[in-house]
Amino acid sequence: MLFPAERRAARKAENLDILIGFLAFFAVVLVVVIIATEVTGGSALLWSPVLLALVLAIWGLWRLRSRLPEPTIERKTY
Repeated sequence: MLFPAERRAARKAENLDILIGFLAFFAVVLVVVIIATEVTGGSALLWSPVLLALVLAIWGLWRLRSRLPEPTIERKTY
């Protein structure tokens, strides 16, 4: 059984994992959009800074996540 402080840290780690995955999904979508835009001759000038911001946000969250403990919450199974 985890103490309340450990449980909070584990929940915070899980939430960061979810947020990193969510942002990474949109980063991959933006890479596809940028490639499609460049191949069709369009300008990816708007999408590129958005992708850079997403990558920097993921990097920052990843560094923050590495300082937290592993999410080892004991789940109740019935």
